[in-house]
Amino acid sequence: MKKVVTRDELIVMINRLDKRTNGFTSEQYDDIINSAYGELSLLAQPFSDEVVVELDQYYDLDELSFTVDIDADVIYIYDLYLTDESNEPLTKIYNSDIVYQDGREVGRVHVKLDLYGSTAVLDNLVVKYSYTPVATSENVYFDQPTLNVMRDALSVAVYISVNDTNREADSRIRLSGNAEKLLPQYPQDYMMR
Repeated sequence: MKKVVTRDELIVMINRLDKRTNGFTSEQYDDIINSAYGELSLLAQPFSDEVVVELDQYYDLDELSFTVDIDADVIYIYDLYLTDESNEPLTKIYNSDIVYQDGREVGRVHVKLDLYGSTAVLDNLVVKYSYTPVATSENVYFDQPTLNVMRDALSVAVYISVNDTNREADSRIRLSGNAEKLLPQYPQDYMMR
């Protein structure tokens, strides 16, 4: 079962890890949380989401070539396709000439509907991606193993911020070991849990 963890809950975890963080500014807490998310995302990609874009608006405007930018810190796109709902069951169209990821911007997708054919009408663009949350992210969901590893990532970030190199090194070893034991490596593996 997944649980939403708020920024305030993460701050409570930070203060429990080391009393030297009591009295930190909001920016200092955000830096620790962002560092912890970064540490966690280096070891596994437990945070994934999807964007579904209805294509009717583009057909109505006769705009058959367009670009979609994902508003997140995208690590990589792991599934990208168009849907045709006129057939039963739903048809997923994987065609790198029609829909493809930008080579320079990780969170950018290009669509060229005019290459699909003038009579066919597609319904949706689906982009599934892995991302790194930030301190201000809303609705960050954790399962219990991921939350346990996030605590380890927070401890690494806390000890970096208070310049405690010995505890930081110990925490980093624990983080690596627990991440390897507890977490799948790719977002699609989380879907199977």
